[in-house]
Amino acid sequence: YLFANRHVGMYLCIFAVAHALLIFLQGFTNYEWVEGAIVWDNRAGFSHNTNLAAGLLVMCLPFAITGYWRWASIPLLAAVIFTGSRWAFIVAALLTAGMAFKHLVPCRWLLGGAASFVAAVVLIDTFTPVTAAITDFRSFGYASTVVSHVTVRLAVESWPNLLPYGLAETDGLHNVPMRMAAESGVISAVIWVFLSLWALTRMRYTPAWWLMLAIVLLSMLDHYTWRPHLMGFWFLALGILAVRRVLLPIVEKAGVPHIRDDVL
Repeated sequence: YLFANRHVGMYLCIFAVAHALLIFLQGFTNYEWVEGAIVWDNRAGFSHNTNLAAGLLVMCLPFAITGYWRWASIPLLAAVIFTGSRWAFIVAALLTAGMAFKHLVPCRWLLGGAASFVAAVVLIDTFTPVTAAITDFRSFGYASTVVSHVTVRLAVESWPNLLPYGLAETDGLHNVPMRMAAESGVISAVIWVFLSLWALTRMRYTPAWWLMLAIVLLSMLDHYTWRPHLMGFWFLALGILAVRRVLLPIVEKAGVPHIRDDVL
């Protein structure tokens, strides 16, 4: 991660767009009728889980806000709807609104993103048996269910542990610091919180900063950001945000070549 440069955004965008297109295809085909009931396949894109798939889209979104890859934000936002992930949808909306507020997203691209949300809802409602529960008027009646799900996700059972304890078999502990405290110990949770907040004070409003913000928000109600599937994104964001302010002066003083000033 020390050598991460401006090309990392391009690589992530290429992968994320392919991931989004696969989600579109699966969104119209990954279900079947079983005795009059709809059974959906939980796979989405390159992931075996729809929440993971949505999280990957949201984490890649910050790298599609500038330059030639702005168009990629349209399929990324639309694909979030196809996953049906509620928290990822909310985080994507918050990130988009924040980027627009900081004038990082031109008005026409903001309108394009909003249009992609609407178009995804219309497509799902028109060409599949059911629509995403988070996207239409039925979501208001669904609010009480969502609140109960949040309560379950944040439920705490016999935590924290000062030292590493092992896997916590529970439906709760979906908050990353809470789960880390229960599984890896309080010390690890404190370090994660400290480094995440420290990173958010560095190089504000750069793509890596938005990536870290996305990870922090997603981590409030789901722990897949700290599982092996997507854990590397946290280290990527932290490494990019730290490299110029902390590591770059050190390696330059040591005379290490090939570290350019255009590091993200």
